[in-house]
Amino acid sequence: MAVVLFRSLDDRRRFLGFLELLICCPAAALLGKYCVRFRGMILAEDGTLSGFLFWEGWMPVLIFLVMLFMTVWVREKKGYRDRLRNRKIKKAVLCAAGVIFVAGAAVFLACQVWESVWVMLGEKSLLRITDSWGNDRGALWRMSLGTFRQGSFWDKWIGVGPDCFGNAVYAKYPVNDIVHPTGHWETALFANAHNEWLNMLINQGILGLVSYAGIFVTAFARLWKREGGNSFVLLGLLAVFGYCAYGIVSFQQTVSTPLMFAVLGISEAMIREKAHYIGENKK
Repeated sequence: MAVVLFRSLDDRRRFLGFLELLICCPAAALLGKYCVRFRGMILAEDGTLSGFLFWEGWMPVLIFLVMLFMTVWVREKKGYRDRLRNRKIKKAVLCAAGVIFVAGAAVFLACQVWESVWVMLGEKSLLRITDSWGNDRGALWRMSLGTFRQGSFWDKWIGVGPDCFGNAVYAKYPVNDIVHPTGHWETALFANAHNEWLNMLINQGILGLVSYAGIFVTAFARLWKREGGNSFVLLGLLAVFGYCAYGIVSFQQTVSTPLMFAVLGISEAMIREKAHYIGENKK
């Protein structure tokens, strides 16, 4: 979303498209709330998800975004001067985002290194990775890294085998004594690290992780080089970045990973089609 916003800040029509996309977020949350309250849908017992879905601020946010969209839309229709063209707003947003990102990263890292900083900031659970961080992801990541360190030479380089994360970790740690899922997940067994990259490191080792990550690194580099203002290729670029970032706290799933490789194929086809079109025009 941040990248889409940045690219839309020098053109009012693009900014309208960004607002349309942004409006979908509170609208989807309100739709989910409606489905739960009036259509009988049942949520897994997860306080974070329920709190997010039933946040009372979604309606005011939606109203504000719709009003902002209508204001910009009217200015576009009446042909008023596009103030985004001078790029001053874009530069200001970029500078502010850079400052916020660097400051946030510095605070987060400081909380990992110095407990006193974390205590000073109110001991917010989000700011320090402990065993309970991210619905016990902190504990899973700690045990995953420990399993890797304790593994044999071959385990480190080629892994313990596909889908063998659970066997490897449970053999070295009393997982059920460290992680205590509740409610819907009370009897769950952890078959992955809830971190795609750590999971790959355990299952396929260093060689597997480097090979797998190389697919996305090279795809991102190629799309970045060939994007050239093509909005569809840009979407592929954002999909690669988003998938890799989300993989830090999630894992491969049939509803996402196959689609990611389909996106890579479609993006590559667009790049080659554009190259062929340019080549034909030169003849």
